[in-house]
This record gives sequence, structure tokens and C-alpha cells, in this order.
Amino acid sequence: MRALAWVFPDNPSLAAADQQFFLGDAVLVTPVLTQGARSVDGVFPGLVGGTEVYYDWYTQRRLRGGHVLATQAMAMTTRAATLTPWSMLVALSVSGEAQGSLYLDDGESLVPNATKTVEFVAGEKVPRGPVAVNGRCLSGAEVVWNATSNATTIRGLAASLLSAFGAGWVITW
Repeated sequence: MRALAWVFPDNPSLAAADQQFFLGDAVLVTPVLTQGARSVDGVFPGLVGGTEVYYDWYTQRRLRGGHVLATQAMAMTTRAATLTPWSMLVALSVSGEAQGSLYLDDGESLVPNATKTVEFVAGEKVPRGPVAVNGRCLSGAEVVWNATSNATTIRGLAASLLSAFGAGWVITW
């Protein structure tokens, strides 16, 4: 958890913002802290000047533009979580770019012996051409573009952790 002033140290007015916080540099959380309240006011640093963009990510959380988050479905145990599918949530910046990273280990060892860091980079709002995974062009049924949310979804990638990230998959368009 990070205070807004830590993420935006050049904005002294954020030093007093004590009812919002960031998870990392990407997820802005604006919790409802008053019992019975139906709404809450929040600050969105950089939004007025046009240097930042924020995307609605369910309720009371905003994803700051310029970031890629790898997400995974919830599970009851760490071992069960390794079997759930991965998704990537890409929030493009004002300039249409995003990046992020994911640290992976086995989730069980006290001293992990096999780890991997995966870097994600995005820079196009709409795929310019055919989408390919590891050189294999995907059909239109596998790639869906949603113009309303500016999201491209790739379906049918039933991949385990080892095959997707361990083998260094490459997605191109």
C-alpha cells in the first residue's frame, strides 16, 4: 500500500489525502469509510492536467493508465491457484502505452529455487493485423476486440503457468 503522495511526490496537495491509497503504482483504492454512505469523493492525481488516465475496475478501485496487471482467478489454496487461468488487464496511458511485470515462483518453497519475472509491454489500442501466439495466427473467433472498453480478448489459451510464462510465449499483432 502506498500513499498518493508517495506515487506523486511532486504534488504537495496529496500529503493530506489520507482516505485513498495505491496498491503498487497502478491500483487506486477509494474506500467508503463512513457507515451508511452511498458514495465517496476521491482525488485522481494528474487527471485534470491530462497527464494521467484512470479506468474503472469494478467498484471503488481505479486502474491508473500506463500499467499492465496480470490477474488470476481466486482459489482456496496456493496450489489450486496455480491451476486457475491467467488474464491480463491493460490500462493504456494518455500516450497509448502500458507496461508491467509479474514475479512467479512455486508458491510453496521458503527459498524459491525456480523463479521467473515476466515483463509485459503494450502500445497499440487496436490490433493492426492478425494476432499470433508463438507464430500461430489466431482465427477471428479467438480474438475479440471490444471498441467500447478498448480491450482485445484472446480466447482459448488454456495454458498452465509453465507453458505460458515458462516457455516464453510471444503475442504479436
